[in-house]
Amino acid sequence: MDAAKTGKVIRDLRTEKGMTQQELASLLNVSPTTVSKWENGRGLPDVSMLEPLTKVFEVSFAEIILGESGQPKEEAAAEPILSTEEKTEAAIKSVIEESIVQKEKKYHKRVVAVSVTMLFLSVVLVLLGWWVHAHEEPWSRNLSRLERVDRQGAEDPFYQGGKWYYPYKQINSEIYKAVMRELDPHSSNPGAGVGTVGEVVAYSLSQDSSACYYYSTMRRMSGDWLLMFRDDGNGWPNADNALYLYGTEQSITNAPYWLTKIR
Repeated sequence: MDAAKTGKVIRDLRTEKGMTQQELASLLNVSPTTVSKWENGRGLPDVSMLEPLTKVFEVSFAEIILGESGQPKEEAAAEPILSTEEKTEAAIKSVIEESIVQKEKKYHKRVVAVSVTMLFLSVVLVLLGWWVHAHEEPWSRNLSRLERVDRQGAEDPFYQGGKWYYPYKQINSEIYKAVMRELDPHSSNPGAGVGTVGEVVAYSLSQDSSACYYYSTMRRMSGDWLLMFRDDGNGWPNADNALYLYGTEQSITNAPYWLTKIR
């Protein structure tokens, strides 16, 4: 189908019928913009529109498809004369080819639409994950990978990692700095615990769940020790949020001498 020829035929037939584009669009149940695109050669009627067009304009199927209606006699004479059968065959072939083209266009449009939608959803999910991470409570970020410690108070023993831990020493800022100084004597800021605090392995919540406490291993202390510290938003203990030191029975028995002397 030649879009320009078919569009000219539709425009001429509509004019002969004294119809406006709006009236033709209403009869075909399409928009006036669609009719305008047909007549300007910027689009072709869908295959499903061909039969309604022939009924509205009272013309043959071939006239709409091949764009023969309203041709000047000189132009018609310049073209080869085709029999009715040949015209019909050409019209059917043209419809089939156009139908294939339209289906391919629709398929490609769907593929593009799906791809754009998937990309959009991926971006939304990434942004949503970032927003949730940025707005969630700091102490709740990695609790899913930690073991929860159930205890009544700081001085109660608890079971963690297959071992029993017992309270050894309550920590204040001075004691914490002294412990850090012993474990990392070359640090310019021993209160920061650089190189001494190991892996956070457990957590516990206050009774009203308003506060979270972490339990971290002590990398440079021999034996099994856990330092309890309150979350302060940075995920690491410091002189202000370290609270208690726990050890297994064997670790406490073999506690280093310098630790027993810290008060």
